[in-house]
Amino acid sequence: DINALHELLEINAPLSFAVLPHQPYSAEAAKILHLKRRDILLHLPMEPQSYPEDLPGNGALFLGMSDKEIRKQFQKDLETVPHAKGVNNHMGSRFTEDTEKMLIVMTALKERGLFFVDSRTTKDSKARETAAKIGVPFLARKVFIDNDQNYQASLENLTRRLQDPGTQGTGPILFIGHPYPSTISAIRNAVPAMRARGIEIVPISKIVP
Repeated sequence: DINALHELLEINAPLSFAVLPHQPYSAEAAKILHLKRRDILLHLPMEPQSYPEDLPGNGALFLGMSDKEIRKQFQKDLETVPHAKGVNNHMGSRFTEDTEKMLIVMTALKERGLFFVDSRTTKDSKARETAAKIGVPFLARKVFIDNDQNYQASLENLTRRLQDPGTQGTGPILFIGHPYPSTISAIRNAVPAMRARGIEIVPISKIVP
């Protein structure tokens, strides 16, 4: 959504962006973000537990694919999101639980010098251990901003940790959200509160180990 993209870019913070492949504005969004010097991730669709009721979208990786098919599809997906520095999963609660399939993905990432961010759509994700085995820089989502499209809930998810005196000095916290109008408003209003508490907002590449 190009309109949402521009709204997010107007927020005075170096937000990072995950772009879905094979969408009408995938390449255009990535080019705009690159010109703005923002970190870009390929938001890689993967098979969820609820498939086929829920469809992960164009370019998705499925457990029924062969190793060769996974590698080929991944390359096609990456080509539609130029300048990506890393990858994070869209859905994928079933796919990320499969060690062998995740090893294929991690090997492809290693070959291209990309990092992986686990959206943590399942508590049984094998992303961390497979990334470690292959040697891919890895980071996991700590907080989902918007489980539903509710402004107040999203704002609370963003600012709740500001009230915790133990938050500062505990290291980076990765928040993941969607470009909903309610989420955009919540981020816009949370940024000044974060800065007022001495919390630095940085591009994702700065906190990937």
